[in-house]
Amino acid sequence: MKTDQIPPLFRLKTIYYILPFWLTAILGLGGDVISNDLGYYLKLGQAMIEKRAIISHDLFTHTFFGLQYINSGWLSQVALAVCEKMGSLESLIILRVGLLLLAMSIFYHLIQILTKHYKVTLLFIVFAAVLGFTNWYMRPQLFTIPLFVFFYRQLFQKEKIGNSLILLLSLLMILWVNLHNSFPLAIILAGIFLVGRAADEYYNRAGYSVTAKERFRRLTKDSRLRRLLFLLIMLTLVTLINPYGINIWEDVWVNASSSAARSAEWQPTAMKDGLGYCFIVSVVLAGIILKFSTRKITFTEALLLLVFLFVGFKAERMVMWWGIVSAPILAAHFCSIELVRQKISGGKKEETESECLTLNIIFFIILLITAISFLPWFRPYLPIKSVRNFINPKSEPVAIAQYIKKQGLKGNMFNDINWGSYLIWKLWPEYKVFADTRLHLVPEEIWKDCSDVHFGMGDWEKILDKYKISFVVLSKKDNKRIIEFIGDSPGWKKVYEDEAGTIFVRK
Repeated sequence: MKTDQIPPLFRLKTIYYILPFWLTAILGLGGDVISNDLGYYLKLGQAMIEKRAIISHDLFTHTFFGLQYINSGWLSQVALAVCEKMGSLESLIILRVGLLLLAMSIFYHLIQILTKHYKVTLLFIVFAAVLGFTNWYMRPQLFTIPLFVFFYRQLFQKEKIGNSLILLLSLLMILWVNLHNSFPLAIILAGIFLVGRAADEYYNRAGYSVTAKERFRRLTKDSRLRRLLFLLIMLTLVTLINPYGINIWEDVWVNASSSAARSAEWQPTAMKDGLGYCFIVSVVLAGIILKFSTRKITFTEALLLLVFLFVGFKAERMVMWWGIVSAPILAAHFCSIELVRQKISGGKKEETESECLTLNIIFFIILLITAISFLPWFRPYLPIKSVRNFINPKSEPVAIAQYIKKQGLKGNMFNDINWGSYLIWKLWPEYKVFADTRLHLVPEEIWKDCSDVHFGMGDWEKILDKYKISFVVLSKKDNKRIIEFIGDSPGWKKVYEDEAGTIFVRK
């Protein structure tokens, strides 16, 4: 059957349009809900709702209880707590999918405008998704993804920056600075577009026959440059509209520097896991595309690629931003490659080509059924056991937390630091943890002691005595060495074990 005779809904082109959103929905609906830090964010949000005040001191540990700190993501914590209260884990999953689909809609529109071809758009949506989906955990950072994409699209697409856009971006910046401490990314974007625009105007558009003095004079009269500068100033100033004022910037610095030294996801990206390999492949693909592109790269594009390439190499957690920034630029250059351009221009005759309506309908139904089956209310009944659970009992201390509560274990706890958030979520306020993944808050002495026990180094038994630890909760994945040592110690007794971990108590 000719394509133009098939109802638009069931055309292959429509399915291509749907696929990016279907892929986003499936990745958002699937996977674990609980990340390494969601538990204490939920409890913080609940505590702030109950007290009707922003909490800026530690509530959850017995080692640095009461420590004052800057709670930069207070608004996202409240939002997460409200969402959980409305519908438990199911509502958190729907919130995650909603935020991701919002970001995808904005991102899709940007690439579609640049490429004007749905297949190329799908290709680079997948490119960005592969580099980012490992960071789609249900955590405060998720709120920033649609914000970042919206800022990027507006700066990339809008030739004229009016007062209304400056006002809108400034208001969104106020929201961002209270949601998550990644708000400097918006300022970095604005700064790159300002410097890139100035360089493009100075070197390319003014012409080499014009004197340097005349070029500078023209730059000062460029309305877009003035607007970008004004936007940059406004975005910087409105970051002060938060409960901590200028001290919010101190939190950004302390968090980034401490996390870089203590957290695995803040370590430099290397070819040691799937994300590292994908990142390196993306860099190679970017080089190939730019090599064969007939479209001249602008200073703005070059700056965007270089800055976020550096950011991606700097930390695994930042690879997601490299994928978002690079995909639209590379998509535009990919379409300018001669072979690709010929292929795209030859594809304009598709309306007269033949398609199988029956196959299209079957494929459409498969997509629909798959999406519906992954909804949180139907997911526990899926035939694939590995995707039924919202929380993976093989990696999280689900049964361990239940055992602790049922047995009413007494005294201070030492826990695997990656389990701290989950234990807070399930056991606080009856129990306080030794430490959790708020790594930038842990005082240096406590961090050293925690690390020594965590990895079975130093005089771990004296450290447990120092903090008057009564029972120890350990992960079989992360604490193999200390599990072996404490199992051989005459002062400790194993009282519980499952496939995730084990509990030891003092004899």
